[in-house]
Amino acid sequence: AALRANPGLENSAPLGQASRTKAELPRRKGRSGILGVQKIVSRRSGKPQTVWKATWSPEPYVVRKKQFSLRKHGAKRAKLLAIRARNAGLRSMK
Repeated sequence: AALRANPGLENSAPLGQASRTKAELPRRKGRSGILGVQKIVSRRSGKPQTVWKATWSPEPYVVRKKQFSLRKHGAKRAKLLAIRARNAGLRSMK
């Protein structure tokens, strides 16, 4: 199979560049419009549970996640809290 270029990844970081800079590179974004912030619908138990989840990597080989329930915080506030958590996580990166 032929390899295809990923659109939107032309400006990839050179090797050796800081991981924080790599984490902030423009990439394809999901519904949130923010890289590392996702809306998740879990159907494990009877009722679907919806959360906004923020992920980041404070150091190599370590991933931190924080999620905010729509039921507890409301849709707009849960998304805002996830975006804030992601931004705080990026600031803490080495």
